[in-house]
Amino acid sequence: MEDKKRLSLTRRLSTLILGKKNKDKESHSDSESSPNGSRSSSPKKTRRNSKSGTPSGSPRSESPVHRRPSVSLSKEALIASNIIQEKSDSPKTNLKTEQLRFGVSLGSLIEEGREIPLLVLKTTSSLHKMMDTPGLFFADTENNVEVQSVRGLIEKGKVEISDISDPHVLAGLLKLFFVELPEPLFTFQLYDGFIFASNITDKKYKTNILRSVVYNLPTRNRVLLQYLLSFFKKVNGYSDKNRMDANKLGKCFGPILIRSK
Repeated sequence: MEDKKRLSLTRRLSTLILGKKNKDKESHSDSESSPNGSRSSSPKKTRRNSKSGTPSGSPRSESPVHRRPSVSLSKEALIASNIIQEKSDSPKTNLKTEQLRFGVSLGSLIEEGREIPLLVLKTTSSLHKMMDTPGLFFADTENNVEVQSVRGLIEKGKVEISDISDPHVLAGLLKLFFVELPEPLFTFQLYDGFIFASNITDKKYKTNILRSVVYNLPTRNRVLLQYLLSFFKKVNGYSDKNRMDANKLGKCFGPILIRSK
């Protein structure tokens, strides 16, 4: 039953990603920053994803159970592996990290004048230059040593997100941010509403109910959802190269964004 629920919710998230218009926007959302992407060259051949050990064309859903690997890589090891870049003219020590944290509530990360968490802004901004990376969001995150090692350095203020050169690590950090939210983006309270909407057979009625449930999200959740969907649409625009169409994005993020207690 739970697998059927997740499959249905994945399809609903795919529909949101492909939707041409979002009719439940509030007027304040016009001031939010929309991600701007640019194309860059990358290998077109299919490759095995070294981060997850599985073919990059095989997505898998992540469990909300948080497990951090016991092994951690040093900054020097990450530089040697070309995961991050060392900039000799700009040493990264004692950076401000209050807004670059995982596992804390959205409310504690929203600053006055900024509606999107800084970590989400920085990772999506960097990913705009890497949109055509094959299997961009397929890699595991919670058990990925590189992702967790870079996460630790970011939280300690020893690495800036703009220094990360590996697109799979950047994508893993973005996923990890939503995995470790104490409450999912779609909230525990509205989980049953999304389940109800997903079981409606009439397409028009289902869409109306889904929009109604989305409208009832807390404002900060709804604004972040709109930002994330805009980013997903840009990723989907490169699906001929990155193989991340709306359905696969839904499989990667559906269980993360929509889950019960």
